Amino acid sequence: MQHALSKRLSARLRLTFVFGFFLEHFLGWTPLQRPITRWRKRTLRGIHATLEAQPDQGVVPVPAPQDLVPEVFEQEYFKRGRCVVLRGAAKEWPAVKRWSLEFLAKEYGDDPVILSNHRAFSEEGSDAEQEEAEVTDLRDVIENLARDRLKYARFHPLLDRHPELQEDLDQGWLERMKRKNPFARYNFHTIFIGARGNRTPTHNAGNDNLFIQIAGRKTWHLWEADCSYAFDPEVNRCPAKHSSVGPEETAAWYPKLRTYRVELEPGDVLYVPAYAWHYVHNEEDAIGVGVRWTSPWSSLRRSPWLFFLEFFNTSPSIFSVLFERDFNKLLVANRRREKRPSTSR
Repeated sequence: MQHALSKRLSARLRLTFVFGFFLEHFLGWTPLQRPITRWRKRTLRGIHATLEAQPDQGVVPVPAPQDLVPEVFEQEYFKRGRCVVLRGAAKEWPAVKRWSLEFLAKEYGDDPVILSNHRAFSEEGSDAEQEEAEVTDLRDVIENLARDRLKYARFHPLLDRHPELQEDLDQGWLERMKRKNPFARYNFHTIFIGARGNRTPTHNAGNDNLFIQIAGRKTWHLWEADCSYAFDPEVNRCPAKHSSVGPEETAAWYPKLRTYRVELEPGDVLYVPAYAWHYVHNEEDAIGVGVRWTSPWSSLRRSPWLFFLEFFNTSPSIFSVLFERDFNKLLVANRRREKRPSTSR
């Protein structure tokens, strides 16, 4: 992405922020927690004050070039960590033509779904983070979309459990877009099935993502990876970082960040770079599929310090993430650890 925040902040502010983040990551469960937090807040105030003195960046559309070929995608977007939308790239795929809520409920309704309701992905203004994890099935989720907004199937591994569904995506096109990435074969698929009004608050993750809009419409807001300096994510020792900042933020420094916005329609494909921050809102009942893969070099380029910390995450560890296809299981285990009394505090 362009308009990198790191180029507009002094090296001192950036290094101080990262050092404070590292201290809290490694020493946050000790009596040092309070002074580390005060130090990090002071650094954050300096970052926000620096931003307030700069020109507004505003909200701009996600680039939508016509007839984007894999070679140009790789050079202009993948390697540079820039989001891009490919309008109608998947409109002829069987998944877009054939899948619907009714189809999934009929053919895969018995598939178990974990509704983790993790605080990183809960609905704003809801009591989701107080909710216990619930195990239900896909039919129940779909039949109750309009009545229960907490029944939002996020990060569900339906396509990895039922590989025949992957055949409804143009695998040849996906492989060409991922080019010659030796790690691309270690991809995984997550399906999102939610009601109109469902949203996933601002978060990021260290993998690249080609998100395919299957049905309904979704609005995405995206920010470059190094907006971490301003977003001040929670030090959660988890692969997915989250932030309370969103598109309705009213702080004076927020308009100084460049926000990318796009509304996806069925058949659109959105590339979300590793560690890019994003906030997603369903405009209608919607189905979407994320084809995610990890490219270490891509993640390292986007955010070296977040990439380094991946190897020291504990909620869950990097090894759990590599071998568990259902991210919701990891979120549930993480919530149980958070609730467990600690003797180190």
